[in-house]
Amino acid sequence: MREAIGLTISESPEKAVSMFYTMHLMFKQSNLEIKKLSKEEKKRIKLHKNISGEIGKAKSLAEKKFENRILDKKFNKDLNKIKKNLSKALSKAEHIKEYELLNSFIIEVNKFDSPSALTSGYNLAGFILGDIKNNMPKKFYHDLTKAKFDSFTQDQLKDLGEITKASKLNKNKKSNDIQLDILNLENEGMPVNKLLDQYRKDIGLKFDNLNLQLASSKEMSRWALSDWANAWKSPIPKKVQKAGIEVSLSSDEIESVKAQLAMQNFQEILNIDEFKNFFEDTSNFESIQDSLESSFASFSFTLDDFAKALGDFRGLEINNYADLTALANAQHNANWSVEEYTSAYSGHLEVVKQLQSGDLSSFDAGQIAGQFAETLQEVADTVAAASAAGVSVDLEAVAQGAGYDSFAAAVAAYNEQYGTSYTVDQAREALGQ
Repeated sequence: MREAIGLTISESPEKAVSMFYTMHLMFKQSNLEIKKLSKEEKKRIKLHKNISGEIGKAKSLAEKKFENRILDKKFNKDLNKIKKNLSKALSKAEHIKEYELLNSFIIEVNKFDSPSALTSGYNLAGFILGDIKNNMPKKFYHDLTKAKFDSFTQDQLKDLGEITKASKLNKNKKSNDIQLDILNLENEGMPVNKLLDQYRKDIGLKFDNLNLQLASSKEMSRWALSDWANAWKSPIPKKVQKAGIEVSLSSDEIESVKAQLAMQNFQEILNIDEFKNFFEDTSNFESIQDSLESSFASFSFTLDDFAKALGDFRGLEINNYADLTALANAQHNANWSVEEYTSAYSGHLEVVKQLQSGDLSSFDAGQIAGQFAETLQEVADTVAAASAAGVSVDLEAVAQGAGYDSFAAAVAAYNEQYGTSYTVDQAREALGQ
């Protein structure tokens, strides 16, 4: 719990109490909705809980063995017991496609003798179960769209900023960790990418925490530009501004940006301390890295071009993608990598896409923006992104959906929070509406 909100073990008790109390003040404002679950839904939740519990035990045991903290005899005895209990739990859910696929995967994982492969296998199983749980019905829903922060002290607002930052950094760390596990299993000859793609296609799981999906080092050594582009799973903007004129990126330019993001994320993973724990021989990966460095010179539309175009649109002097990332970190008091910065705005892009298709009203967009936005600036960013995509937004409806009586009230709140002095008309113009 401490780690989830950015508290280290060395933080003072006073600091911990302050941050937990701030979270209490925030969630106290939530509108709690309680859904009555059916008998079948309750049974499904119980089945999932039992399977997750056994996977957790197997993961913990495999980690102990990987770290040489348990003797072989004790490990084998405990693992056999867990395998039996897990098999029993999965058999009770074999009529459900999600768990049928998971059972097939676990059977293959249990064939491994390597503690490293076992650890990665159970880690990935836990990751998949997390996404399955997100798709399940929930009894309790907390709606924070109308939460107010006017009464929060400066220190409490600072606490919320630190908690948000920790949440994003934890998400990125989890993404890189599971990518290592996927890479490890693929190197062991297990086609886990096919399993993940099957979950996406047949079950509808999105695996939003996966920015990048790697393969084995042997396969990656043969990857072309299109393969790297396909490996990038997070969305990117499809339109930018050049010299004040909105242009759509060509399919080649989109592929180029996605490939570059995938390559940069992979290079970031190579520098993670855990990487060498999994792979004693890293020569294959070093050769891939060498080939990537030469590939960057051949891109016709680079991340730097992408950043400059966005800078032109926003009226900012941005020379490269590093500048754009640094600016985002400064604006949001964060420590995002290039990859995190791109994926951080996936929520805005999803709202814009739904507005374009007509699947979402402006009021609903305001509600969604209010849910995932940490500040009024982020709600404004969502509207600005819609404007850049040529979407007309009802600002009154957006403001009401985000919890304000009117657009004028939202502008007043923005001015108070950021020390600006926008009139309603100036705010409309700044948002491109």
